[in-house]
Amino acid sequence: PGKPQRSNAYTWCQVRRRVQEGSLWLVAHGNIYDASGYVDEHPGSVEAILKKVGEDCSEDFDFHTPAARRKEWASVRVGRVVKCGSGGPQKECCIM
Repeated sequence: PGKPQRSNAYTWCQVRRRVQEGSLWLVAHGNIYDASGYVDEHPGSVEAILKKVGEDCSEDFDFHTPAARRKEWASVRVGRVVKCGSGGPQKECCIM
């Protein structure tokens, strides 16, 4: 039951590039979520999502109950963040 999770891997560079192109990707605990279809329904407001796109929002994500994480977020998971190949710190990759 439920939609199978995709297991695509993206670097921080790729996540930020997708955000620059208009995607509403959030990262929490190494998982990437596409909030595009959920942003208008988020109980914390559209602004709560928009200010965190392209960033690690693990602390904010943890405010959701485990049931909400499974119900609301599992279906919009697009993959995991992996180490950037640029040799720099993981969050300091250049955006190409």
